[in-house]
Order: sequence, then C-alpha cells, then structure tokens
Amino acid sequence: MVLSRSRRRPAPDRLAPEARSDGTRAEGTAAGRNAAPGDGRPRLSAEASAFLVCSLIACVAGVVNALSVQTEAMRRGEVAGLAPWLWEGTSAVVVIALLPVLFALIRRWPLLGPGWRRSLAVHALATVPYSLAHVAGMVLLRTLLAPSLLGHRYRFFGDPVTELLYEYRKDAVGYLILAYVMTAVLRGSEARRDPEAPPPRPATKVALRCGATTVLVEPLDVAWARAAGNYVEVSTGGPPILVRSTLAALAKTLEGAGQPMLRVHRSWLVPSYAVTALHPDGNGGLRAVLTDGQDVPVGRGYREAIEKQLGVSA
Repeated sequence: MVLSRSRRRPAPDRLAPEARSDGTRAEGTAAGRNAAPGDGRPRLSAEASAFLVCSLIACVAGVVNALSVQTEAMRRGEVAGLAPWLWEGTSAVVVIALLPVLFALIRRWPLLGPGWRRSLAVHALATVPYSLAHVAGMVLLRTLLAPSLLGHRYRFFGDPVTELLYEYRKDAVGYLILAYVMTAVLRGSEARRDPEAPPPRPATKVALRCGATTVLVEPLDVAWARAAGNYVEVSTGGPPILVRSTLAALAKTLEGAGQPMLRVHRSWLVPSYAVTALHPDGNGGLRAVLTDGQDVPVGRGYREAIEKQLGVSA
C-alpha cells in the first residue's frame, strides 16, 4: 500500500499540541485538521477539492456537448431525444470514475517542479490506457442503458480503429487538462492548509568543494544527496555535483542555511518536505518517492523516525 503525504509538514515548533493563539489546535482531532482557519468550520481536503473541481468540469463539458448536439439536430429539423444525454452522461461518469487513478499518477509523477519533463512524458503515455478505459467503460454503460432509455441496442459506430483514434484525440486533451487542473487545485489547497506558517526566509548560498572548484549552491535547490565513497553526490536539478564531504556534514551545512534535511538511508539525504510517498520495495522494506520523481531506498533503521516525522504509519 502506498503511504502518501498530502502536504508539506510544518516545522516541529509549529506542531506542538498546545492551543494556538486563535483557540485551535495545530494537530489534534480530524475536525481540527480540516477546520477553516480561525472559525472552526469544516474544510475540504486538497484531494476532495481536486476531485470535486474535476468532476464539475466533466459534468459541465457533458452538458455543453449534449446541448450542442440537440441544437445541431434542431437545425436539421430532427429530434435528438435522450441519445446525446446518454452518450455524454456515460462519458462523464467514466471520467469521474477514473479520477482516483489520475490523482495517483499526479502524486507519483508531479507535473510541476523538478523532473516535470519526465513526468509529462509519463502522463503522455498514460493517455493511451486512460482512453481505452474511458471508451470501454462508456460503451459498456451505453450497451446496458440504451435498450431501456432509447428503445434500441447500442452499437459502437463504424470501424473500431477509426473510432478509437477519434476518441483518443479527445481523451488525450481531456486527460492533460484535468491533470493540470488537479495539480493547480492541489497546490492551491495545500498552500492554504497552514496559513500561520511564516514564509520561508531567503536561503544563503552554501559553498561546496568540488575538487579544486568551489561551487555556490542555493540550499533550496538541493533535491537529494547520495554517499559515493569518500564523496557525496549532490543533485540540484542538473548534473550531480561530487563534493568532498560526508552526509552528516552536508546536512548540518544545509540546515544552517535554512534547508531542513531528512536522513532516509545511510547513503541518502533528502529535503524533509521532498518525500511525497512511501511504498513497499517488495522485500519487506520501503522506498520513498520525492517531488522530482526520484525513487530512493529507506533504510530499516530510519523507517520509524521517517514515518513519525511524515505523520504516516505502516
């Protein structure tokens, strides 16, 4: 089972169980976590907000398309009847049913941030099975419902290959639109989740020795660091930098410059907010998924501390 974080967790000093100045608790009951800031009113989670917005888009698109078909039929002097509503309604229902799959893909391969090019390629490939599932689902629903609603059997019109290509063109565009809308809603919801969190202070560049060269790096640009013998490989979005240091020393340097780090393995160091999911590695251990899509091992000796810090449990 994948264990995902829906947001960055605040620093520990803002996670104390004592009451805040507005009378609410930082982390307590589920009601407290989902309450609107300051007034205790319940608030939708980021996932629920994204699901509702994308569902609304699917429904509105279906209504607009059905009305357009009816208008075109009226211009030809015909009566469209319930057919366009059945076609568009079944399409919208299947799209909504596929949203959890799309959500899981967005969490695993984010479309924004480091690694977005690779994520975009993954999502482009995912449009193919998405379209096939969409077509299969709506054809099944139409086959079941058409006899009772329309008085005749439903048939997938024309040549199947031509029809599948026709549907794929629409589904690919629809998939990417929903993916970016979902990403925007998730980011917006998560940004409002902790309004009392102070803005991150400007990071001071840190000097990393790379052979005879000193490289100045923005601490917030560090995506991960990996031990490599007597050196440490540091990734900042470009080619890794080979630094003469230890992971412990590097973590201390970055944390002193405003970048909190998390030791996930004896050979791996990542920003504390960069872990978006934990999943089994198939051998009884865990692996962590980072915001840039990197999949890194989680050492058994670090597992309990990581789960506690991320607020998840196996």
